[in-house]
Amino acid sequence: ARWTGLDSTGWLEDRAAAGLLPSGAGRKGYSFDPRCLHKWLSAADASTVHLPRVDVNTLSEVSLALAGGERPDAVSRRILDRALKLLESECGAIFLTDDDSWLDLCATTGIDSDLPEALQGAAIWVAASGEPLLLPDLRRVDDNVTFVDDGEPRDSLAVPFVVEDRVSGVLVAMRRRDQPPFNEGHLSLATVLATELGLAIERTRVHDSLGRRLSVAQDQLEKYAVDTRRLFGAEKARAAELREALHRLEDTYLATVRGLAAAVEAKDEYTAGHLMRVTHYGLSILELIDPKSAGDPMFEYGFLLHDVGKMGVPDAVLQKEGPLGDDEWTLMR
Repeated sequence: ARWTGLDSTGWLEDRAAAGLLPSGAGRKGYSFDPRCLHKWLSAADASTVHLPRVDVNTLSEVSLALAGGERPDAVSRRILDRALKLLESECGAIFLTDDDSWLDLCATTGIDSDLPEALQGAAIWVAASGEPLLLPDLRRVDDNVTFVDDGEPRDSLAVPFVVEDRVSGVLVAMRRRDQPPFNEGHLSLATVLATELGLAIERTRVHDSLGRRLSVAQDQLEKYAVDTRRLFGAEKARAAELREALHRLEDTYLATVRGLAAAVEAKDEYTAGHLMRVTHYGLSILELIDPKSAGDPMFEYGFLLHDVGKMGVPDAVLQKEGPLGDDEWTLMR
């Protein structure tokens, strides 16, 4: 009753009781599907069959505005003005749903202050049901109906923006009483506009969603790059430390071998300088017969330590003048 401007529900109840208006009778009274009002009016008044005149240029302007890549909420006022022009209406609004499916008023035309009850009620019903709605001016069939405000437009139309069974917004329009009523042709035209607007809204939402996901992925990649650089730097520093430690170890090992060689020479003065000469000659020969092995320190170690066994031989045996006995030869071997 409020949507159609009635000051009470009596008029609807009287016609429901007389069987003139489809309704359901329950313990709490009558219930109505708001869509039945237009069907009832169309059957009662043949003058409501009025095909709308489609302005192709204006329809093209709406399509171009939606395809321009701008956000629907940014161009909603421009789209609404053109949609109302197509519907030959001077009063209307566009509602968009937020993430919680709550209707937010996005744009209005021909409304100076508060939204008319019919606009709000029709928008909420359409958003909840996902169905388009025509609400007629009931004074067209009964001049004795009492209304709250005779100066307010009464014919109302509302269509949802539906994409993949999801309502993303609602377009509503109203007409003055001195204009022809809305009909199924206007509803079809408005549905075409709503479909385009719904696709544009969905495109924007997908674009925003992809943008957020790409931003998250980029942040993760940047963090991964930072971690990789840090890890690479740490491994590089660790490799340098290992190389330095290896060089120190090699130097220490070579010093130990040379120390052992020096100890062998000190134990047997007869071979003084012998180990260094053998090492010099051995490395020189190695350069000639196998250059690839010349850089292997194992050969130098072998040359320096080839007499290291003398360290385990008693000086009396090692420095004995004259031939050795059998036991002494066994010890030497």
